[in-house]
Amino acid sequence: MKSDIVALLRAMVFVLGFCCGGATWAVAARPDIWFAPTDNITQHGKDLPQLFDDPDSWPYGASQISVLSFPARYLLLAPAAEVRRQLAWIRAKGIKLAVQLPALPVNKRVCGNGIEGMTWPGEAAHSAKALRALGAEVDFFALDLPMTNGHISKRAQACRLSLLETAARLASAVRELRRVYPDVRIVDLEVPTGIPLSEWTSTLAAWLNAYRAASGEDFYGLTMDAWWKFEWREAAKATASILSARGIRTGIYIDAVEGNTVAARGWIRAARRNACELRALSTAIDYVVIANWMDMNVHNAPESDPNTLTGLLAWFARPGGCSS
Repeated sequence: MKSDIVALLRAMVFVLGFCCGGATWAVAARPDIWFAPTDNITQHGKDLPQLFDDPDSWPYGASQISVLSFPARYLLLAPAAEVRRQLAWIRAKGIKLAVQLPALPVNKRVCGNGIEGMTWPGEAAHSAKALRALGAEVDFFALDLPMTNGHISKRAQACRLSLLETAARLASAVRELRRVYPDVRIVDLEVPTGIPLSEWTSTLAAWLNAYRAASGEDFYGLTMDAWWKFEWREAAKATASILSARGIRTGIYIDAVEGNTVAARGWIRAARRNACELRALSTAIDYVVIANWMDMNVHNAPESDPNTLTGLLAWFARPGGCSS
């Protein structure tokens, strides 16, 4: 009898999570929250140090995230003493570290020069060794657009590699990363929008098969970098279905694509709208990444200001945000 009552209560909580108070995550299904604050090296942000020097500026958000994500270039170019203090703070809080890394090796004299995600052979391994020397305990490497820019992109400098060659090159780089970080988890970052849905889904399925064949493993997760001005909903649903069938975690960035001169209020409004439309899909998302790549009018903190990135993070973490 007791077990029946518990089961009934759980079912009620699950249903209420979707149907009441606007679009909200079911309690059992709320995705993990990763946070990718803007930095003052790769993005010309202004207040990243505040997150660590004044943690009281974002106490709720810091308690809600499972992963902090930084570009490798920030960690390696910022003052080492400052980075070590930040890494120590992250570890003390029990937060995991993700490092975003370009990792697809190509000869840039031939192709790939200036294309995001392309590296010289051995470059990713060199970055990993430098991170290890810095004392970074990397839990995840998030690899920057290997399939999108290695295979799909039609830009003038793009390499336009076959899927098999793209997978083989990436697998080689991952093996080099694992020599430095044997237990690191590999996350793929890709753009699911801008091409027909049928092309995206067939390419994605073939890509995942090719990477597994080349590396002997599946990605830990795949993070969708959706260009919100395109029709992204069906792509997100189809991507989640393909990934879950393979046991790969589904992630997506929560951000906005309103440009780099929009006032913070407008950027945050757009990001909230995107988050609420994602919730309304009722698609199984394992993790989201609160991020801002474009608009430095949006500061990182404090979270008490709803028009900051930690303000967006706190809003997302609290239940019922889309009904307010």
